[in-house]
Amino acid sequence: MNFNEIISNLHILDWFVLRGIKIVLMLLTMGILCKVSDVFFKKLNKISSSDIEQYKKVRTVHSLLNSVVKIIVCLVGIMLILEELNINIAPILATAGVLGLAVGFGAKRLVEDVLSGLNIILSNQIRVGDTVTIDGSISGVVEKITVNTVILRDFGGTVHFVRNGNINVISNQTKDYSYYVSDLGISYNQDFDTVFTVIKSVGKEMREDEKLKNIIIDDIEILGVDKFEESTITIKTRIKTLPSHQWVVGREFNRRIKEAFDKNLIEFPYPQITVHNEQ
Repeated sequence: MNFNEIISNLHILDWFVLRGIKIVLMLLTMGILCKVSDVFFKKLNKISSSDIEQYKKVRTVHSLLNSVVKIIVCLVGIMLILEELNINIAPILATAGVLGLAVGFGAKRLVEDVLSGLNIILSNQIRVGDTVTIDGSISGVVEKITVNTVILRDFGGTVHFVRNGNINVISNQTKDYSYYVSDLGISYNQDFDTVFTVIKSVGKEMREDEKLKNIIIDDIEILGVDKFEESTITIKTRIKTLPSHQWVVGREFNRRIKEAFDKNLIEFPYPQITVHNEQ
């Protein structure tokens, strides 16, 4: 190895010691800061709150802020690394501005997604933890909201990624309060007053139950006779609950109403055909 090669190797070693280690440390710092951001906002999300609506709103804001923090950390880290490499970032920023303007004209969908996402978040239409239906076709629990995407997980565990710009109608089943709506079918030979009394009794028992009284907001509503069908008279009822608790309350209501109907000899209908024998 000649003298020039030795000098060249020394220069490479000096560069690695002076700048390479700094760059490695910067990359590690970026990774650590992103991880700290994740842990920090997860800790905040675990803080209990008696107001479930406020808790959902806080989780949504935390999710958005976490994404913003990561973006800022990555951008700052990249600029510092470029400076360590003696790359002048001013021309890069200028070029990025021009390219950004050019891309902007062709990135209509992305801009639409971002604007729609900001509108969804700022107007508090949905929050992380809400159960929603989007455009009448996709239903699930909101797991994450970003400025361009809403992420849902349905009952079967499938995850749906929905572009904010594609969302036209959001049906939120768990905002402020919820209802469990039930259509109870009885046979034509039943007495309405008896049936209504039994339903009210079941509703009252549920409101007094230790496990249910804190999630049921109001007494059961008997909206009345809803429709007449071939073998069934349908009575519509509903129970007002805290958000996301309507299904738990509904399953318990169905169990108790079956027991109460059996005890009071109230028949559930089944298909019947009346035959007239003309002679």
